Parts: sequence; structure tokens; C-alpha cells
Amino acid sequence: YDEVNLNIDCPSSRVSGERKFGAILMKDCEAAYSVVEGMCKSVKNVPISIKCRVGIELEDGEILDTFEHLVGFIGRVQERGCKKFFIHARKCVIGGLTPAQNRIVPPLNYPRVYDLCNQFPDCEFVINGGIAGLASAKLLCEGSGDESVMRSFGNEVIENEEME
Repeated sequence: YDEVNLNIDCPSSRVSGERKFGAILMKDCEAAYSVVEGMCKSVKNVPISIKCRVGIELEDGEILDTFEHLVGFIGRVQERGCKKFFIHARKCVIGGLTPAQNRIVPPLNYPRVYDLCNQFPDCEFVINGGIAGLASAKLLCEGSGDESVMRSFGNEVIENEEME
């Protein structure tokens, strides 16, 4: 494999509820850290990446949707060897929305992803959510107004005109 990706993004009740993986790992951070650490030790020459959300809202009303929580989560995962993150720019609502609704209902929070790029300049961030095509991806990168953001996740989109 070229890369191994841990999906800490899935809001499905079968995944995050019954089986305790997916988006619920943004709450059960110690389990997520342990899994990432084990993955990094097991696959020596293959990079590990994570897909997660900018926040999470749980069935019991607990809301972990702050930049501070996300920075703590990303920082601890980075310490265990992960340097690449696919960030869905919406929070995940477990139990209140279906997986399909979770892809469109919670508002997009692109600025939080931009802030992650600045907080962790040694990591790679790939933004996900609400991007309808190449034109909107270019606008999103250019609209950040921040060169480090464009370098973090925009260069391939901006420079690869063949994608149009």
C-alpha cells in the first residue's frame, strides 16, 4: 500500500455506536491514539493518515466541537506518528442525523481547517466537504487568503489544470 488511512469520520450508528470506531474515536481519544501508535509501529515504511471531522456532537448531548479539542486531538495523534489528515469541514452529529444528512446538514467550517494548517505547519491537511469540483476547490484554496493554507492542501488542485 502507498498509505494506510484510519477513518475517524464515519457517523453511522452501527460503526460509531455498536462497534465503537469511526467518529466516536474523536471522543474516545485514548483508543484513537493507541490505534494510531500501533499502526505506525506495524507498517514501517508506509505513511499513516487519518480522516476525521472538525468536531463531534453525541447522542447524549455532549458536544466536542471546539478548536481546542481538535488541536488536542490532532496534536496527540501527530505525536504518535501521523502527519497527514483528511479533514471533513463539518462536525459529525451521532444519533441525531443519518450518515447522508451528516454530509450536508452541519455547517461547513473551513476556517477551522485553515487554522489547523497554521497550528501544525509540519503536517499535511486535505480538506473535505462541500467541494463541488475543481473550480470551487480553487476558490476555497485562494479564498483562505493564507499562503501556508494553499501550500498545505491546495497546490495540486491549483497547479493541475488537467483535472478540469
